[in-house]
Formats: sequence, C-alpha cells, structure tokens
Amino acid sequence: TRGRGTLLGAHAGKRLVCYANGKQIVVRCLSDDSATVFYDGHQYPTTVARVSPNGEWVASGDASGVVRIWGLNDDQTLKAEHRVLSGAVDDIQWSADG
Repeated sequence: TRGRGTLLGAHAGKRLVCYANGKQIVVRCLSDDSATVFYDGHQYPTTVARVSPNGEWVASGDASGVVRIWGLNDDQTLKAEHRVLSGAVDDIQWSADG
C-alpha cells in the first residue's frame, strides 16, 4: 500500500496554509509563526482542511465522513457538523461566495 499525500489548503489574502495532521487540523500564518492554530474537534483522523474565501471559517473532513465548519476565531466556534459520506472525505471545496 502506498502512502497518501498531504493536501494543503491556502488563503492568499490572509497568507494562511492549512493541513490535516492526525486528529488535528493545523492552520499556519506564513507572515507570523506565533499565529498557528491547532483544531482538535475531530474524533477520527483528519483528511483535509480548506479555508473559506472570506478567511473566517475552515471546513475540515475526517476518515469517518464527517465535515466540520469552524471559525478561525479565538474560541474556534463550531458552525456546523455533517456526515456527508460513509467513508473518508477526500477533498472539500468552498463556493466562491463562501
């Protein structure tokens, strides 16, 4: 079995990069290393993360088929959680209007 690559999400305007790491999502600011965010809300290994077009929300998916929408604010407010698949979420795409 071959390994799986790491999917990177990005937001050019806010200079953010996000990725899955175990059961965590990591969001790094390229202009300020101290502004790294770690999200621990998933119960299963995470597979993908994408920042919304306005840069305020993150959509993240996991191996159980759950997608969580959460805020990039200080308390990481959970906006929504949906089980969209019976298997792993391989990718997520925001609409242009968020």
